[in-house]
Amino acid sequence: MLNEFSKRDQFIKVKILRKWGQPNRKKPNENFSIKMIIMDEQGNRMQANVLKRWFWRFKQYLEENACLLIKNPSLGLNNAKYKYSDNLNKICLGSETYVKKCHDFEGPEHGFFFTSFRSIKDEEVSEFTTIDVIAHVVRFFTTDKTDNKLTMEFEDLEGNTVFLTLWNKYADQMKLYVSEHLDEMDFIVIIQLGRVKFYKGNPYVSNSFGDVVSRVFINSDIDAITKYKKRLQCIFLNNIYCLIWSKDVCKDVGWNYMGCKKCTRKLLTTYEIRVKEDGSDDFEEVKVIECPKCKSQFGTEVPRFKIQIRVQDVTGVVSLTLFDRDASKLIDKSAQDLLDIYGEDNFPEEINSLLEKRFAFKASDSDSVNMSMSELPSLHQVANKDALSSTDDNLTLLSNVSQSINTAHLTVGKSSSITSRDSILKRKLDDIFDVDESPMTSSSKFVAGFIPEKPNGDVDVKLLIPKVEK
Repeated sequence: MLNEFSKRDQFIKVKILRKWGQPNRKKPNENFSIKMIIMDEQGNRMQANVLKRWFWRFKQYLEENACLLIKNPSLGLNNAKYKYSDNLNKICLGSETYVKKCHDFEGPEHGFFFTSFRSIKDEEVSEFTTIDVIAHVVRFFTTDKTDNKLTMEFEDLEGNTVFLTLWNKYADQMKLYVSEHLDEMDFIVIIQLGRVKFYKGNPYVSNSFGDVVSRVFINSDIDAITKYKKRLQCIFLNNIYCLIWSKDVCKDVGWNYMGCKKCTRKLLTTYEIRVKEDGSDDFEEVKVIECPKCKSQFGTEVPRFKIQIRVQDVTGVVSLTLFDRDASKLIDKSAQDLLDIYGEDNFPEEINSLLEKRFAFKASDSDSVNMSMSELPSLHQVANKDALSSTDDNLTLLSNVSQSINTAHLTVGKSSSITSRDSILKRKLDDIFDVDESPMTSSSKFVAGFIPEKPNGDVDVKLLIPKVEK
């Protein structure tokens, strides 16, 4: 309706989503106008203004969430650099405008129009308009510079992350809620009419223009958050979580590789025979560095992490590969930084700091069997062993497999926690991760697909007797 509104239309039925006063520059204590974000029954938004000289006529009707029937508003172009909606027009209530309250508005309650994190990261969203986002918090960042700011890492249901910064009363609202609900597993946040800014290539979403324009919902009892929680729970049930203890680093296979700037894929080095450009018709061997995915040639190589570590839990020992994104977070340095310090011949001490620590490992149950090494899921450090609040700190892995572990409470950062039961913790890891080449990784049964052969080539299939713990 609002998207098709023209000067010939006389009536519009709308709901006021947000309302705030625009201060007078010369008299800051007085409002020059009242600005609003209105929404029609189809969920379309538009900006609306009322000048000071008409306050006496319309102020009694202008309340947030009020439903109005407006007759003869003035329609004009929204020429402001920063627009509160993606509509190019705006309306003004003036001398010929009549307003009446209505009670039969059939549009959405909150009027959310969520923007995907993928479109934000691909820079498809303008910095000069507002957006709505919904996601759950995976970690908080603290700063000593200011108390009116709180920065978090936001993750959506597809695993995409952006940074969210709340200012002033919304930062205080988030801090208070978290402090009073420490037992909650997830903090799902909606920021409505926020804005996005790009800093050093990273998108930051924040509440726009202080406290007056944006709205923030934290685990609120509204339909959008309820549906998000259900989908998040379904994703959790389709994932495998385990506690692991890092034991060793495979130093003989190296800890880095030269990768692509764009896609992180390992660069291939080849040599081509080309005709010299000096006109001598002679040939020369030229070194060519190419990305197999981007199909582009690079003059320089970018070092990236590829660390093979040995980890174990109550079921066995496996080898996992830690790639650049997670290794950089855990070590807090880039591969280039370590190469500058230690060179190619020395093994960095910072990598050894990963040993003898507990981690939470997550893998997709549906895709894990067919994963290649470059697609292994992420390792998320569980700050230290004190963060594992419901596990036995004296647990001796492998040597005490029969020990009872009823529940394990994983805390990722300071915000997101996951409860993992014994049935999830104890499972066949060698079907999911990069295991040793030995075909026998279980003390009680053969790995699926492996059939032992006799020296004469005959196949001998025997029933396996489970090993009884003494």
